[in-house]
Amino acid sequence: MKKTTLILLFYISLSTIYLNKLNCENLLGGYDDWNMQSNGLSFNSGYFINQNTGWFASNYGTIIKTTNGGNNWFHNTDTNLYAINITKIIFVNDVTGFACGYGYSNKGYVLRTPDSGNNWQYIEFNSNIYSIYFLNSKTGYAGADNNKLYKTTTNGITWTSTNINNIKKIYSIFFINANTGFIGGADSFDKGIALKTTNAGNNWDVMLNNSNSYFVHLQFVSENTGFIGTNTILFKTTNQGNNWILNDSGSYVRKMQFIDSLHGYQGGYSFLKRTTNAGISWQLISEIRVGNFYFFNNQTGFASLQGIGKNGIYKTTNSGFNWYSLIEGKDGSLLSMCFNSDATGWLISNNKIIKSIDGGNTWEYPSGIGGSSLKCIHFINNSTGCIVGGGDAMINAAYYSTTNGGINWSELIYDYIKFNYLTGIDNIIYCIGFREYPSFGGFIKRAVGNLSWSDVLVTASTEFYGIHFPDSKNGYAVGSNGKIFKSTNYGLTWFEQASPTQQINRSVFFVDSLKGWIVGCNSEYTSGQLLKTTNGGENWLIDAQQNLYLNCIKFVNYNTGWSVGAKGKIIYTTNSGINWINFPKRTSQDLFSIYFKSIDTGWIMGNRGLLLKTINCGGLVGIENNIENKPIKFYLNQNYPNPFNPSTKIKFEIGPPLNPLLRNEGTVTLKIYDVIGREITTLVNEQLKPGTYEIEWNASDYPSGVYFYTLKTESYNETKRMALIK
Repeated sequence: MKKTTLILLFYISLSTIYLNKLNCENLLGGYDDWNMQSNGLSFNSGYFINQNTGWFASNYGTIIKTTNGGNNWFHNTDTNLYAINITKIIFVNDVTGFACGYGYSNKGYVLRTPDSGNNWQYIEFNSNIYSIYFLNSKTGYAGADNNKLYKTTTNGITWTSTNINNIKKIYSIFFINANTGFIGGADSFDKGIALKTTNAGNNWDVMLNNSNSYFVHLQFVSENTGFIGTNTILFKTTNQGNNWILNDSGSYVRKMQFIDSLHGYQGGYSFLKRTTNAGISWQLISEIRVGNFYFFNNQTGFASLQGIGKNGIYKTTNSGFNWYSLIEGKDGSLLSMCFNSDATGWLISNNKIIKSIDGGNTWEYPSGIGGSSLKCIHFINNSTGCIVGGGDAMINAAYYSTTNGGINWSELIYDYIKFNYLTGIDNIIYCIGFREYPSFGGFIKRAVGNLSWSDVLVTASTEFYGIHFPDSKNGYAVGSNGKIFKSTNYGLTWFEQASPTQQINRSVFFVDSLKGWIVGCNSEYTSGQLLKTTNGGENWLIDAQQNLYLNCIKFVNYNTGWSVGAKGKIIYTTNSGINWINFPKRTSQDLFSIYFKSIDTGWIMGNRGLLLKTINCGGLVGIENNIENKPIKFYLNQNYPNPFNPSTKIKFEIGPPLNPLLRNEGTVTLKIYDVIGREITTLVNEQLKPGTYEIEWNASDYPSGVYFYTLKTESYNETKRMALIK
């Protein structure tokens, strides 16, 4: 006698679901989803329109913005012009801004935003653009190489060029009114030269030469008083540039800025100086290495600094005497992260080990720990962990291990091998990579808690890049040439699965023993594919084609997953991979890895010290929180117990219609099939309101074997496997 019992665990209204889901989705791409915690780029220019809102610009087309005084920063450009070196950024009012720079193909660019940086338009020039200056929102100038000065009277939309024979490269521009202006730069011999116009740039006369270095700084603090400087010498005029006198010398100046006619700053490789008397005297206020800075007033300033222990963006509220960190600036590419306690975390760059003792709020370099080509870290418990690495040359591959929670690390150096990745589960740790000796090919190593390693697979057909165990028995390893391997006996032996691709499979993740994904890239590293299985890899399908390759995929729960890749590519799913959605761009830098220490708190790691942090699952966690953890998605759980005899329970969730034009999902069915696909019973066949349900199947009348159960609605279909053992 077959017996089924259907229990409605709870019910929620569709109107509440839609309202809260809409509110949450409007937050995606907001300021608090993926906050920039570290960026190792050198920021070339900064500008603030008030104490809260400002920008910093750097290489790789990078512009970052804050709207809360530097507490949070987010990426403010979205461009395929990946190689732009942005040299200057300015705003003429609260909404209209400009930036300039150049690429690596002798092309220059002016970037223009009409909406506070939400959108940037790009104007291309045939000469490198080094400087930009605007008199007002309509009239501006851009300094270039090849004796070019560009001018606009149309708010930067169109530009005309003027050839100025005496100056080859224009690095600085300043106008005191519509007619009178100044430019500084280098002549054809890379010597300093400065010129003046009194007729809005129609004619230019030489006013100053310098035989040591070219002029890069230029600012007037009044109609008559101005400063111009090289990297080592600062000159001053009090008669509108007719005469110049030496004002300061001896330091390598990276930036000069006057706040008003009396107060100014200059900073360089080992100093920050301040004047309170229009440059009559300069006071050394800090021995720091200044990349760039911007003071909003005489007290509050922001700077890209070096030499305080790490790179990054810092802030002062006492005129530069003290600075505190806003964005840390780590070296190298950040590749891997692991926490061995709630407070203690470890972050791997390609040449350093970085540690946090406050739950990932700040990161420091432990003294004396580092190595070449480090790649991955993993702890199997609070005490025991490993760090591995190795370059393509396969010499001096690093291996570190600890048995006391990272207090001490033992180091071994290997040749003819490179380690690519680590993972572990239930006191067992796995390491994958490629080696030339003693046997050639990709390898999987396995160790128990004492870190005694043994080879469990060596194959000449692939180099392994990714490995994941959804449970202690079942594991999957992926690598080059589209290869996929599986273990069903705790990683002791492995067998190859059929693959639909020849791409380089870089990462694999399963949410249970049956359902998983693989991401990777083609051999040219120009695009990639996302593969999916719902039957433990018996069949792999190409789930999505990506225009940029993907490096890593992770899920925080059954439904919510993230994948990251080249040039800032981030995609996510909230319905267990039914749909993958492009996340608003946070950077143009390559992204390598994802780590979540909880469902809320996670990090994305990238090139040149980029570290993005979220404390709300990238803005997605609000979907569940806003409706008090009640279901808004469809989800079919694994039956329990499994294997079973003779009864098992199946739990599933019914969310709102995936098609918003439907009032409900229509009839919901839950059916059981035998191993050859014959339908043997129907457990559910009715219309169900959104909620979580549980049903018991008594299989007393059926023989032992493998069975499949399928949940199906108007727009959802999911199948799982179970085993009856009598």
